[in-house]
This record gives sequence, structure tokens and C-alpha cells, in this order.
Amino acid sequence: MRYKWLKENELVFDAENNCSIPTGNGTAAAIEFASWLADGNTPAAADVEPEATEYVAKLVIVDRLIALEKLDIAMTALSANTTAKARWDAATEIAIDDEDVIALLTACGIEVNKVLY
Repeated sequence: MRYKWLKENELVFDAENNCSIPTGNGTAAAIEFASWLADGNTPAAADVEPEATEYVAKLVIVDRLIALEKLDIAMTALSANTTAKARWDAATEIAIDDEDVIALLTACGIEVNKVLY
């Protein structure tokens, strides 16, 4: 397929010329694409955009654990798991859907929705 949407009705990729074309901007490439469409052709669909992951800053998580009086138990559990501790130390923020963090909080009896939101 020669054309593929990058952003539906706004930006198309021209595989033949290896370039992207903003639609309707009056360039020769955009006019050629419009003519191709007028001839009854359909570009390939755009790739589905992955859902954006939401993150929480570690300092916010620490503050929320302090407010819940659960920081000590969470840090003890974290220190007992070298992999989890290494990931915590390497990160600046935590994904709200991080399964390992959710499991650790749950194991500590901490309501996840009070920490990761």
C-alpha cells in the first residue's frame, strides 16, 4: 500500500517516497494524495495509539504513605525484595498500574487507590 494514515485526515505516510504529508496544505504531494483519494483509493489505517500510562512521583507516594502511617511497613517489605528495591531506587516515578508495586502495597495491607492515583 502506498499511503498509510499516521494521523487520520491530517497526516499520511507516502511509502513510495518515504515521507509524511500533511493533508490539505497545497503541496504537490498533498494534491497528488488528494487525487489518489478521489480515484476511490483508501489509505491503510493508522496504527492504534497505545494508552498513555499515568505515573506518580516517588515523593508523592512517600508522602501518601506517611499520611497513612504505612511508610515503615512499605519500606520494610521493599527492602526484603532486592529486585523491587533496585527498581524503586532506579525510578523517579511509578506507573499507577505497576503490578509489582500493587502487589507489594496489597501485601502490606495498604489500599492501593490511596497511594497510586
